[in-house]
Amino acid sequence: MKTLKHIYAQQPVVVILTIALLVRMLAAIFSQGYAMHDDHFLIIESSSSWSDGYDYNKWLPATQQDWVERGLKDEVRPEGHSLVYPGVHYLLFESFNFLGLDDPKAQMLVIRILHALFGVWLVYLVYHLAGRITTAFNARLVAWVSALGWAMAFLSVRNLVEIVCIPFLILALMNVHKGMFKAALRFGFWAGLCMAMAVAIRYQLLIFVGVLGLVLLVQKRWKLSLGIILGFVLGFGVLQGLLDYLIWGYPFAEMLEYFIYNSSEARFDYAAGNSSFFGLNYWLVLSFITVPFIGGFWFFGFFTQWRKQAWLFFPALAFLLFHMSYVNVQERFIFPIMHVVLILGVMGWQEFASKSKFWSRRQTILSGLTQFSCLINFILFLFITTYYGKKARVEASYALHNQSEYFFAVQESTVDGFIPMMPVHYIGNWDFEFYPVTNEGDWLNYASKFDEMKGMILFHGNDKLHERIAKAELYLGPLVSVGTHQPSWQDRLIQWLNPVNRNDAIHAFRVK
Repeated sequence: MKTLKHIYAQQPVVVILTIALLVRMLAAIFSQGYAMHDDHFLIIESSSSWSDGYDYNKWLPATQQDWVERGLKDEVRPEGHSLVYPGVHYLLFESFNFLGLDDPKAQMLVIRILHALFGVWLVYLVYHLAGRITTAFNARLVAWVSALGWAMAFLSVRNLVEIVCIPFLILALMNVHKGMFKAALRFGFWAGLCMAMAVAIRYQLLIFVGVLGLVLLVQKRWKLSLGIILGFVLGFGVLQGLLDYLIWGYPFAEMLEYFIYNSSEARFDYAAGNSSFFGLNYWLVLSFITVPFIGGFWFFGFFTQWRKQAWLFFPALAFLLFHMSYVNVQERFIFPIMHVVLILGVMGWQEFASKSKFWSRRQTILSGLTQFSCLINFILFLFITTYYGKKARVEASYALHNQSEYFFAVQESTVDGFIPMMPVHYIGNWDFEFYPVTNEGDWLNYASKFDEMKGMILFHGNDKLHERIAKAELYLGPLVSVGTHQPSWQDRLIQWLNPVNRNDAIHAFRVK
């Protein structure tokens, strides 16, 4: 124990990064599947299909042209999704194909491990950014939270653009801070390049970058601002301008479509079912995504730094205010600034608590609250770090991998009719089709398909299962069970807490 303490005293960052790596490897191995729609279907399904010569999401011009000719689409136009991050995955899947690694689960394990290493790099960057603007104690605290915060390891192995953009943003901020003291033009240029990468992955970060530029101009940091502009224009010109030109024939096609869509009436399509009382969703996320309860004190501390660290505070505040005012409320949208808020929050709270007469008399209460927060953090960490998300859907699809006798599946759900999208990547056959059963007449329509080729029937959910099977047998004949795929225990708990999160068991059958 003394040796460990000595090592930590001498090399704290090495100890923190080692532990960060271990917990992220734990997440990479056990946290399979996906947590939400976007971190799989917008990244994995698209890029995996491209590497196999298909276009799952119909994002590319050639596929859209084919759909226009078949009367399935009105016109060929970008969908408004940055292709940078999916493009990186496309290169990964091309590498897998070259190496002969064709097992979908093995491919995803490699991808999660790469993201885990990327997450360790983020901890390193956050530690050094905090170390440049605050005390060594605060920097270590920020690094520990970044390494062991209850959701941090889990998020680091997800395919979320809101997470992957963060290291580039933090690296940009490190260069901005260096440029405040020396070689402003050079460090500003590198900061601009990093900002370009961050924005190319997550367009909304343009708000953060724009307000940061305004703050630096107000502070009369001319060379630093010029360097950032040059680096950003060059980097973004290549990542978005050139890439979109090669695909669409004109620069910034995807970004332009993104802003056109979100400035039109279509943006209100997202308003239904989304609500946020003065941005309360985002306030709660920023307060609890690091360490529950004590994170609320840090979020308070963030607002105390508006004068001392204006170059960080106002861009983060602008990013928060934008999402508070935008009709599409999804909590993950605020993730890109959570480490900036954490750094300023720890700084602000430590300063406030050290000067507060109220808390100076209540150190026991504060210590007890901190210990309680760490306990809750540990419990949530164990829950989420090994969370196999959407396990039943992944396993049901993977069961069809390399089974060439099956060409399609008919999906039938519980009495409420909910039928989820199935992850085709785990099947490995992009010609495979899923057909929903929305009414009893669909069984009659699908009966002829079973006469022509092999198919699977997937019953989602356990409610009235025997009655639903009997109804299908009226049209298809006797059915034989080929397996049941259960959701993970975390999936079941999440559905119990909020039934909107449907994670039903999937019962697979074939026609006898």
